[in-house]
Amino acid sequence: MKKVLFLILSILVTINFNNFAQEIIIVDTENTEHEKIIENYNNYSSMLKEYLITNQNDYLKSYASLSDEFYNLENTFSPMLPYLITESLFYWNFFRNKIDDENSKNIIDNEIILFWNYLKENFRLGKSEVVAYNYVKSFSSIYNVEFVLPLEKLSIEDFKFQNDESNYELISDTKMRNDFYHNLSKVEGMLFRLNKNKEVLDVPMAMSEKSFYEVCNNPKFLYIIFNDKKYNLLLDSFIKTSELLYKVNYFDFDKTKFENKNYILPKNFYDELYSLFSVENSLYEVSLQYEFCNLFSSLLYKSLKEGFDISTLLNETEVKVYNKILENFYFAFCIDIEFINSFLENTKFLLNLDYSKYLMISNLKTEGDENE
Repeated sequence: MKKVLFLILSILVTINFNNFAQEIIIVDTENTEHEKIIENYNNYSSMLKEYLITNQNDYLKSYASLSDEFYNLENTFSPMLPYLITESLFYWNFFRNKIDDENSKNIIDNEIILFWNYLKENFRLGKSEVVAYNYVKSFSSIYNVEFVLPLEKLSIEDFKFQNDESNYELISDTKMRNDFYHNLSKVEGMLFRLNKNKEVLDVPMAMSEKSFYEVCNNPKFLYIIFNDKKYNLLLDSFIKTSELLYKVNYFDFDKTKFENKNYILPKNFYDELYSLFSVENSLYEVSLQYEFCNLFSSLLYKSLKEGFDISTLLNETEVKVYNKILENFYFAFCIDIEFINSFLENTKFLLNLDYSKYLMISNLKTEGDENE
């Protein structure tokens, strides 16, 4: 009887454990898919980058030998596709003619030609693929390169495209201004109450938990507090509360970190504080707003560093949003979630691309060869 009971318990535990393990695997798969894509891309791309720096053929041969795996048609049906397009176009337009090893060149060329032939015949390019194409093309004018696709007489117009229906209606300047003053009045009220309490107690004040989470879950409040020295008392109180609740050392504290010349909000605010919040104290839509602000700021910095024009990568509606944010960062908080989701999906892969340094190295080598 004991053996039977033990067997039943074992089966139940095993079933429960397997169910639990299955859930963990599903979550892990969702969380690590993007990391795996980045890892695969970096493993491949780094070989060519090392070759460009060192001119050692071993790196080029490794790059060639991995080509059939990287341009595997299965990758076409995954979020890997923008990376395939980017890598193939950088190689074809900027580096192919600088390779002397004909055998390696032929191997890589063949895989890329097969890949682009397959795209032309079987695939509808979406917004992120067009962004990838435009990103690489944007460097052609910077480095005086005639930009072409890997197939003779082929242009981007020869491809099929998914519908890019983005009829997003921008908020008017009047509504945005009214929204700003509405939130400004709330921040002023918070400052007034804090000053009143400080006068009574004469000690540095922390916020109540309710006020703290109210601020964190309204990025408009944060933007106002972080970008006007008038609200330094509120900022100090906010920082003190974050330390008490979450022991966050990120805010231990250089106030210049919050003078956001390059970032709409503090760069690591989401990763180092908001992501620690429980489900009850955080909001999914707010998380997306923080991600959007970080992405937009990072893309702006990337464009300044690399010299390309972000607006050349975007559709007409996105260009309007981009220009409105540059006019007034507050506009970044007046965009609906549908637009934010689309923008994140189609452009965040750009932050993982880094070829500008190697373009410069390659260009310098070419100029040096010509001088010789």
